[in-house]
Amino acid sequence: MNAHFLKERFLENLSLIGVQAGSGILLAVSGGPDSMAMLHLFFELKESLDLRLEVIHINHHLRNGEAEEDARFAQNHSKMLNLPFKLLHFKIFEFALKKRISIEMAGHRIRHHFLRRYAKIKRLDYIALAHTASDQAETVFLNALRGAGPRGLGGIPLKKDSFIRPLLCFSREEILKYVTEFGIPYRTDSSNANTEYQRNLVRNELFPLLEKKISRKIQFNLARTAAIFQEEEKWLEDQILPHLEKRVRFLGYGVYELTAAPGEFPPALERRILRKFIQMVIKNLEGVSFDHIESIRKLLDKRTGKRFTLSDFVIERTTQGLALSRAFQKMSTVIPVNIPGEIIIEKLKVVFKTELVGVPIVEERVKMKEMFDEKDRHQTKEQYGFLDFNLLSPPFFIRFRREGDWFFQPGIAGRKKLQDYFVNKKIPRLLRDKIPLFEANQEIVWIGGYAFSEKAMVTSRTTKIMKLSLSHV
Repeated sequence: MNAHFLKERFLENLSLIGVQAGSGILLAVSGGPDSMAMLHLFFELKESLDLRLEVIHINHHLRNGEAEEDARFAQNHSKMLNLPFKLLHFKIFEFALKKRISIEMAGHRIRHHFLRRYAKIKRLDYIALAHTASDQAETVFLNALRGAGPRGLGGIPLKKDSFIRPLLCFSREEILKYVTEFGIPYRTDSSNANTEYQRNLVRNELFPLLEKKISRKIQFNLARTAAIFQEEEKWLEDQILPHLEKRVRFLGYGVYELTAAPGEFPPALERRILRKFIQMVIKNLEGVSFDHIESIRKLLDKRTGKRFTLSDFVIERTTQGLALSRAFQKMSTVIPVNIPGEIIIEKLKVVFKTELVGVPIVEERVKMKEMFDEKDRHQTKEQYGFLDFNLLSPPFFIRFRREGDWFFQPGIAGRKKLQDYFVNKKIPRLLRDKIPLFEANQEIVWIGGYAFSEKAMVTSRTTKIMKLSLSHV
C-alpha cells in the first residue's frame, strides 16, 4: 500500500466514523510509530477539514528515564506542529497493585478515564487512539484463548462512544512503511520486547511461529473475523433492545430492576439480556466474564434477597427478577435540613428540597391526601409530597436506616417497624440503605419517595404546609 492510498483509506475511515469538518479531536500520542503516524495524518487534514486538534501523553512511570524521554519527545513534536499539548502523570504499577489487576488492564482503565475526562473539559468531540489491524488480531487471539464469546471475538471497535480508532484497517507493517517513507520520527518502547506481557508474547513469538507453520495471513484473517462478529453483534443487540425497554424500570437511588423469570428465555438470549442490562446501568462491561454472567443467571433460581457482587456492582434477586446497582457503602451521616432549603446528596445523586407553600382549596387537599395512601407505585425521577408544618418540630435532618427504626404508617394502628414496611412493600434490600429518611419530632416523618407519617398529614385543619421534593439527577 503506497502512502497516497493509505491517506485515502484513513480519510474513508474518518467518514465511516462520522468525523465531520470542524470536529475537535484529542490525539492520544505515546510517541511510538502508530501514534506518530496518526498524529501526522490528522495534521495533514487539519486545514482542509477545519479540525481542532490537541495532543495528550500519559506518563505511566513504568520505565524510569525512558518514560520521561517519551514525554519530552511527544511534547517537542507537538510544539513543532504548533498543536496544544497536555502531559498527564499516573503511577500505573501502584494502581494495579491496589486494584489487584494486571498492569495492562490498569493502563487501559486509567487511560480511558483521563482521556474521557480531559476531552470533556476541553469540549472535544473525539478521542483518537492509534490501534492497528495488528492490535486487532492480537486482541481477538487473546480473547479466543480466554474463551470469549461473540462480543470478545469482535475485538476492538472502530468507534465506541467518543473513542475512535482510524488506523484499525492498517497493519503495523503498513504504518512502519509510512513513517519510514515520510521520515516521521518515533520512539521505540523497550518494554515491547518483554514477553512476560501476554500481548508481547503473542506479537513476538506466537504469531511469527503460526505465520511460518500455518498461514502468513493469520493476522489478516483474525482481523476479518473481528469485523464479521462486530456486524453480527450489532444486529443481535438491536434484537435485544425491545425486550429490555419493556422490562427495565427505575427503582430510585441508582437502582434498576429487570423483570425476568427462571427459564423464560433460552440461555443464549438470557446471557445477552443480562449483559446489556449491566451495561445500561454500569455503563461498561469491563471485568464481567462469562462465569460472572452464569452466576447471575443462577440467581433467578434462588430465593429473594440472594446477591452476586463484583467490585463495581451488586445484583440481587427480587420478587420480580433482578435489581442492579453500583457497589454502595452504607451511609451513617446525619444531614441538617433548613426550611426552606436544598440539599444535594452527591453519593446518591439526589437533590432534597423543602419549601413552605400556600394552603390549597379543598379539592387539592383531597389530592394531597391521596399521596399519603399506601399504593404500589414505581419510583420516578422526582418524588414530592406535603406535610402539616405546624405538626413538625425541630431538629430537622436527613439520615439513613438504622436498626430498630419505626414510623407511623397511615391506616395502621400504632407504630410500624421500618424493616416490616420494606418487606411488605417488597422493596429490594439493595435499595433500603439508600433511601433518605426525613426526621422531625425525633421520629421519621418521610421515607424518601415512599411513605409519610400519619402524625404529620395534611388535614382540613392545616394552616401551614411544607412541601418536600426529592429529584434524581
